[in-house]
Amino acid sequence: MLKAGKPGAANNRLKYMSAMCGWAISQKRFKLGHDPGCVVNKIEYASDCYHTWTVEEMIKFVELHRLGTQASRSR
Repeated sequence: MLKAGKPGAANNRLKYMSAMCGWAISQKRFKLGHDPGCVVNKIEYASDCYHTWTVEEMIKFVELHRLGTQASRSR
């Protein structure tokens, strides 16, 4: 499986399928009486993708990107 070990991707698929089923139910033209996504639980997982910057990292960023530079405009 291509997505094995990627719980975030599985949760996103569940969210999109649930939205599609909700639309199908609201149309009342399809033989779908309930959202099957309601009975499936999201996968709980810990993410280490982002971390809170340390004071040292913020100082380094400010030294590298002075006020008025391209990177500092997004603040």
